Amino acid sequence: MTTRSDETRPWREERGFQLRSEAQALFDKALDPESGTPVERDARARQALSREASAFNWLEDSAWEEATHHELHRMGTTVHELFPDGCHLEWTDARYEHRCPVRIVHKRFGFSPSLRVRKKLCMICDGDASECPHLPNRLYPVVACRDDDGRCRICRESSCDHQPGIEYMTRMTVQITEIVAADEVSIVPRPVQPDARLIGVPIDTASLVAALGQDFTPGMEVHCSMCELPCDGVDRMPGDPRLEGEVLPAQKGFDEPAGPVVA
Repeated sequence: MTTRSDETRPWREERGFQLRSEAQALFDKALDPESGTPVERDARARQALSREASAFNWLEDSAWEEATHHELHRMGTTVHELFPDGCHLEWTDARYEHRCPVRIVHKRFGFSPSLRVRKKLCMICDGDASECPHLPNRLYPVVACRDDDGRCRICRESSCDHQPGIEYMTRMTVQITEIVAADEVSIVPRPVQPDARLIGVPIDTASLVAALGQDFTPGMEVHCSMCELPCDGVDRMPGDPRLEGEVLPAQKGFDEPAGPVVA
């Protein structure tokens, strides 16, 4: 059963809820001792953190921003308690970086590329997206299948629960297939693609020497326990709407009604 296309909640919220649901499923499985080896469970738990961080990116400025933020921290603390060996800084042969999504998500800025595009396709009909009749704010019936790269036609993910041959109601999405030129990339507080963000946060090696002492040698493994500490807030760049006085809508928990859902 599906809702009417004009009754669905905004795409950013819908996508945020999808990502959170995926994160919760991965996290619950990681907590189950019978679900796999410790290494498999550790990997699954970190996938859950990445999905939850992505959900926060999509739900920023919504009524579920704070709930997602708190949930991410609770998950991070649990992952650190259960799988502490996987919580460490990444050495790049030149410097250390935080690669943990819990840490990265607190840097509230991203990237906006300026592209000159020759061709973009509608994922409903495979036609030219600038000329086809499909609209991004409506739902259309699409039969699930995978393209030559193994991506699902419904959600564009390489791994999902959509069953080939089954019809789903889905939004029109666009795939850019030909880029003429990339003119520049801007750093912005709200990237149009919510997940166009940092993949690592560099750490000053001198600060590690000061903290760990003279026995520290760059390149050695350094464990991270930041998820055990209280959150000290997020970092926002100048021009961020929140620094300009924008107020969050009334916040909700995930046990409260979220509005119509596409099923």
